[in-house]
Amino acid sequence: MCHNRTKANGQNMIDSSEIVLSTRHIDQKFETAIKKVGLRFSLSPIEMNIIGFLAVHPEMDKAKDIAAMRGFSKASISQGLSLLSDKGLVKTSPDLNDRRVVHLMLTDKANEVKEAIFGLLKHCSDELFAGFSKEDKEMCNQLIRRMSANSENI
Repeated sequence: MCHNRTKANGQNMIDSSEIVLSTRHIDQKFETAIKKVGLRFSLSPIEMNIIGFLAVHPEMDKAKDIAAMRGFSKASISQGLSLLSDKGLVKTSPDLNDRRVVHLMLTDKANEVKEAIFGLLKHCSDELFAGFSKEDKEMCNQLIRRMSANSENI
């Protein structure tokens, strides 16, 4: 999907706008799919994102982690957590060393939602990597991680 472009000095470069557009397109497709799963459980997109994040990254168990990694405001995360807590899907526990810190975890009641999210993630991965060899998948993942790390310099 990325097209080579030629600079004035003759060197090839990858059109970064194509990468940005492609990743946005993939993200939009995923968000549409996660909304459909959310409708099945009467959960909003933010609630689904919180559950999905905690399911995939249980070690990143603070609201600020979710806000930073998913790009949502702290207020949105707080509101979503309140709703999830009221529904019995997320519980909190205070940090033993710092009473200002609250740890989040999914309850057993969230297992069905979590499994639906894992199923969606597998489906998305299968579709995105259709026709890729194992080596292609590994190389793609390595390149995406490197591009993500390099994006810190932008």
